[in-house]
Amino acid sequence: TVVAQDITELVQKTDDLEIQKKVLSQFTHEMRNKYTPATHMLEHVQTLVEQCPRNKSLRHELEGSLHDIRLSVGLLHEADQLVATRLQLHKIYSGSYVSSANVETVELRDCMTQRVESAAALGHRDVAFRARVWLPGYDDSELHARMDMYMWTHLANNLLSNARKHTWHGEVIFALAEERDGLLVFAVRDTGKGMPETIASRLFKEEVASGDVRGVGLGLVSCKKFAESIGGDCWLQYTRPTTAELPKGGGSEFRFSLPGKIVASHKLVSPDLADTITAHKYVPSELTVVVVEDSRLIRKSIVTKLQTARRNMRLEDDNAEWSFVEHATVESFLPHLDTFAPRSDVLVTVDQNCDSQGGLATGSDLIIAMVRANFKGAIVSVSGDDGVAHEHKELGAHACWSES
Repeated sequence: TVVAQDITELVQKTDDLEIQKKVLSQFTHEMRNKYTPATHMLEHVQTLVEQCPRNKSLRHELEGSLHDIRLSVGLLHEADQLVATRLQLHKIYSGSYVSSANVETVELRDCMTQRVESAAALGHRDVAFRARVWLPGYDDSELHARMDMYMWTHLANNLLSNARKHTWHGEVIFALAEERDGLLVFAVRDTGKGMPETIASRLFKEEVASGDVRGVGLGLVSCKKFAESIGGDCWLQYTRPTTAELPKGGGSEFRFSLPGKIVASHKLVSPDLADTITAHKYVPSELTVVVVEDSRLIRKSIVTKLQTARRNMRLEDDNAEWSFVEHATVESFLPHLDTFAPRSDVLVTVDQNCDSQGGLATGSDLIIAMVRANFKGAIVSVSGDDGVAHEHKELGAHACWSES
């Protein structure tokens, strides 16, 4: 009887966890529907300001807003990272996280520069943020690495966030420090206020609160848990607290290691949708882009990004235009599939859930249908969820776009 009761309680707890997981997934989807288009639009405005035309008075007014725009974009990216991290916590703590689904080959200097620029947008103006490679024997050429990019991004964002919150002068350096025993080791070094031994000794034993709540929020304990879950680690290399005698002599260096390696060369992989598309060897001058997405704002943001990318491309026929077709559900696109299937000049972006517009079929259903129809164009998953992206690639998507 006791065993039966224990089993009943275990089943109930399992059901409760599954319900929580579904609620969290839906929350994430709804949140991203709200702030993803806002991020894209702000990025577009930021680009316009930075490339502002001849109207000097307008240019002066817009440039005055540029810092606030960058700050807004940075905060939205941190919100996106926070939601993505919450979604992964269940998988990591339950032991169901699949690192291989997120392993990519990337140009490491570019990725490090992107993380540093995001941190700088929220940092103090008197602090220089720099990306460096400390490995001996590597020059300034492209440096390709293969590793779990979700974990890498999460750890880099957290440690850079900590550094910029506690550094008011000097510099913050994000560096590739070592390659050893199948691990890539990264360092985040700052010239901030450091910390006393009483705090340093318990950093990875409990959450240590700070008064600044602008960070990505999970703390060093979770960073260590994340890294250890795939065979890596996170630790404090050194810290020097500021003192009355050395008011500017403080600083800290944190390091983290993840399974990975430097590879000789590989096609670049980028989290940006436009770069994902242009990374293909052949991009036709005339392209029809079909956007399957239930959110009107996200459809608009995808179109805007690709229009901007098209203007920056050097194609064989520079006067050719791309055309855009929008569908709010998979069902509304399927009747046109036979028309598009034989064409190689068609690109389809696929979201997973279109239920807000009454759609019952998912993005996975659409990819299966396209593969069966022998679709000749390109399929790009734009769900923004790592698990869904992996499923879409397994089913036949050629590329995945995710800002996590």
